[in-house]
Amino acid sequence: MLIIIGALILVLTFTTRNVPENFVCGYDYEGRMGLSPLTMVTTTDEASGLDVERNAFWLLGLKDDFYTMQQIKRSACEDATIPVIVFFMHPSQGLALEVEAIHYMSKERIGTWEEYDEKLDYYAEELADIPSIIVMEPSLLMHTFYWEDDYKNTEYQLAFSTRVEKVIQKFKQSWVYVDAGNAMYLQWTENLEHIINALKKMPATLRGFSINVGSFVNSTFNRQLADEIHCQTGLHYVIDTSRNGGEFSTRSIEEINECTYDPPMTEKGVAPSWQSGAAIQQYQAHRLANSDSLPSPDTSRAGNTEVVDTDEAPDYSFGGIFGNSKRRRKRWNLPGDETEGSGPIYEAGNPAAGGSRGSDSGGGDYYNAYGDFDVKLVSCVSPPDQEGLDAFVWVKTPGESDGRMYPAGTFHQCLLGHLIECTDTCPQYVPKLNGVFQRSDSCRCIDA
Repeated sequence: MLIIIGALILVLTFTTRNVPENFVCGYDYEGRMGLSPLTMVTTTDEASGLDVERNAFWLLGLKDDFYTMQQIKRSACEDATIPVIVFFMHPSQGLALEVEAIHYMSKERIGTWEEYDEKLDYYAEELADIPSIIVMEPSLLMHTFYWEDDYKNTEYQLAFSTRVEKVIQKFKQSWVYVDAGNAMYLQWTENLEHIINALKKMPATLRGFSINVGSFVNSTFNRQLADEIHCQTGLHYVIDTSRNGGEFSTRSIEEINECTYDPPMTEKGVAPSWQSGAAIQQYQAHRLANSDSLPSPDTSRAGNTEVVDTDEAPDYSFGGIFGNSKRRRKRWNLPGDETEGSGPIYEAGNPAAGGSRGSDSGGGDYYNAYGDFDVKLVSCVSPPDQEGLDAFVWVKTPGESDGRMYPAGTFHQCLLGHLIECTDTCPQYVPKLNGVFQRSDSCRCIDA
């Protein structure tokens, strides 16, 4: 069964020394979207005493969010940087999660959308003036649709869309991105189509979507998937590169799927940085109205967007991409590919291979055994010369546990680069006894 892990984690607990209470910036925040550096902070992990470098600030709707907000305000004010803010508090009521998905997930979550709305108001009062990247609800859209189980939670998905619109309205200085899930989920035709259709139904002023690193997939394939979604929606995107720079990310999808919690040989990926898509400050996200509840695309939607001509409807047929199989076929016929084993090699930084156009510096960025080529292209709603990638970001914090070796959300430096594989002795799903994980010391990496 497909393992869906996304970024279902607890935020790290950091000491709050030198973080003033009720921080107030004495002047207007000077960070500029697409231009000012992305925020990187070094904080001290309370449990281990180790310094931790992170790029994203997670807001969970829990009691420790106050200090996280102080760190956001202080760094954005004093350093004139752009923070990455992650909302991860989707309500527990009304959403059925797979057993595998909740295995390491904390039970401490808010319960209702009403509570969610209260938190949004609170966050907006504190943070709305700060230019920021906002990533909304890692893995949530994945959990509203499982094609294998014939599960689709449209009601929950629409409730979420309403909150996306609220965030866009409240955080007018920020670019908002809805998480589209990870490559392990998006490799399947029905799942990818679900995400594309869900994004088309989002508010017209949504900046874009994010691809998370929950399955440690390399940036080459993540960009191929993201470009497909960008092609069909016109939305820009950010890619999480926090943990896909090591040898583990050169494995096939099937091999990665065997060890998706605290896997071996993972390293930091590309450093957080703006990419060429961010130069496009104003744009129109095109969407196909494929639901009776939605209006047809028009040229009069509000917001900082360009007016577009929709007289000529693009071809939205997926036949050329997917064929008749559930596994997604490759859209690009890669010039200069060499064959090794059962599939093509994708070279890092090769634009023709969906690479990062020179920005992705990770080594060994390739995949094997992705299936048949299908070189027929579909018509895109996004302009052919428009770059969709806004930024590489670290949504997940490198060194943060997924739950296999240590409690989820705790920091351990040894989680980067260790060699302990997932085996019958050291399984990726650690068994529980009376609700307590039975982690073996021999299956843990050791911090130096």
